[in-house]
Amino acid sequence: MNQTRTSPIASHRLDLVALTFGFVFAAVALIASADELGWIHASGRAWSGMILVAVGIVSLAGVTAGVVRHHREPGTTAGS
Repeated sequence: MNQTRTSPIASHRLDLVALTFGFVFAAVALIASADELGWIHASGRAWSGMILVAVGIVSLAGVTAGVVRHHREPGTTAGS
Protein backbone atom coordinates (compact mmCIF):
# COMPACT_ATOMS: atom_id res chain seq x y z
CA MET A 1 0.00 0.00 0.00
CA ASN A 2 1.93 3.01 -1.30
CA GLN A 3 -0.07 6.16 -0.57
CA THR A 4 1.21 9.65 -1.11
CA ARG A 5 0.62 11.96 1.83
CA THR A 6 0.33 15.68 1.27
CA SER A 7 1.32 18.16 3.90
CA PRO A 8 -0.73 21.29 4.63
CA ILE A 9 2.58 23.14 4.99
CA ALA A 10 4.61 23.70 1.85
CA SER A 11 8.24 22.62 1.95
CA HIS A 12 10.72 25.46 1.73
CA ARG A 13 14.44 26.04 1.81
CA LEU A 14 16.24 26.63 5.08
CA ASP A 15 16.64 30.36 5.78
CA LEU A 16 20.00 30.38 7.53
CA VAL A 17 19.94 34.10 8.31
CA ALA A 18 16.55 33.92 10.05
CA LEU A 19 17.58 30.75 11.88
CA THR A 20 20.81 32.38 13.08
CA PHE A 21 19.09 35.52 14.35
CA GLY A 22 16.33 33.49 16.01
CA PHE A 23 18.78 31.18 17.73
CA VAL A 24 21.00 34.04 18.90
CA PHE A 25 17.94 35.92 20.17
CA ALA A 26 16.77 32.85 22.11
CA ALA A 27 20.28 32.27 23.52
CA VAL A 28 20.56 35.90 24.65
CA ALA A 29 17.14 35.71 26.30
CA LEU A 30 18.06 32.50 28.15
CA ILE A 31 21.41 33.89 29.30
CA ALA A 32 19.83 37.17 30.43
CA SER A 33 17.18 35.27 32.38
CA ALA A 34 19.78 33.06 34.05
CA ASP A 35 21.86 36.15 34.90
CA GLU A 36 18.84 37.92 36.43
CA LEU A 37 17.98 34.84 38.50
CA GLY A 38 21.54 34.74 39.81
CA TRP A 39 22.31 31.33 38.32
CA ILE A 40 25.26 32.73 36.34
CA HIS A 41 27.22 35.97 36.18
CA ALA A 42 27.59 36.92 32.53
CA SER A 43 30.24 39.56 31.85
CA GLY A 44 30.67 41.31 28.50
CA ARG A 45 33.32 38.82 27.42
CA ALA A 46 31.08 35.89 28.30
CA TRP A 47 28.23 37.40 26.26
CA SER A 48 30.34 37.73 23.14
CA GLY A 49 31.69 34.21 23.50
CA MET A 50 28.25 32.71 23.96
CA ILE A 51 26.87 34.57 20.95
CA LEU A 52 29.79 33.43 18.77
CA VAL A 53 29.24 29.82 19.87
CA ALA A 54 25.52 30.14 19.04
CA VAL A 55 26.29 31.50 15.57
CA GLY A 56 28.80 28.70 14.99
CA ILE A 57 26.32 26.01 15.97
CA VAL A 58 23.64 27.41 13.68
CA SER A 59 26.12 27.76 10.80
CA LEU A 60 27.22 24.16 11.23
CA ALA A 61 23.59 23.03 11.25
CA GLY A 62 22.93 25.00 8.06
CA VAL A 63 25.91 23.49 6.25
CA THR A 64 24.92 20.00 7.38
CA ALA A 65 21.33 20.55 6.22
CA GLY A 66 22.57 21.76 2.84
CA VAL A 67 24.75 18.69 2.37
CA VAL A 68 21.90 16.36 3.34
CA ARG A 69 19.48 18.19 1.02
CA HIS A 70 21.98 18.01 -1.87
CA HIS A 71 22.31 14.23 -1.55
CA ARG A 72 18.54 13.74 -1.35
CA GLU A 73 17.75 15.70 -4.51
CA PRO A 74 16.72 13.48 -7.43
CA GLY A 75 19.21 13.32 -10.25
CA THR A 76 22.34 13.84 -8.12
CA THR A 77 25.02 11.22 -7.94
CA ALA A 78 27.27 10.36 -5.05
CA GLY A 79 30.33 11.78 -6.84
CA SER A 80 28.86 15.21 -7.67
